This record gives sequence, C-alpha cells and structure tokens, in this order.
Amino acid sequence: METNIKNSQKNMPLNNLQIGLLRLFQREMSEDSILSLKRVLVTHYDTLLQAELMQVIGDKKYIQTDFDNMLMQ
Repeated sequence: METNIKNSQKNMPLNNLQIGLLRLFQREMSEDSILSLKRVLVTHYDTLLQAELMQVIGDKKYIQTDFDNMLMQ
C-alpha cells in the first residue's frame, strides 16, 4: 500500500496510522469482528468527545440553567 493514497472525504493523504490499519485489516473478518472493532472505535471517540465537552463546559462555566435556556430559544 502506498503512502499517497488519498482520503476521498477531505482529499488529504492518509497518515501512517491509517495506512497501518489498512494493512492490518486487509484480511477477511467476520461480521462479529467488524462490529466489535466498530464498538471499540465508537467508545474511544465518545471518550474523547466527552472530555472535550467537559472542558468547554468548565471553561464557559455553564450550569444546568444555561442548557435549559439554550433549549428554550
């Protein structure tokens, strides 16, 4: 696999990790294995997103009333 493979969504070159993952998973996989890997990735990105959310809430000093007001607008 070459390093000049393009990511079609953003037209950016794949990084070394993406290329390594493609090489790692170029073999046949069961649907259960695929689902398991998807769950791992979703959990990982959920953890990152939750940490970023908590950082923003802390930085902006939001409280529940602020969220309630945003929902009412």
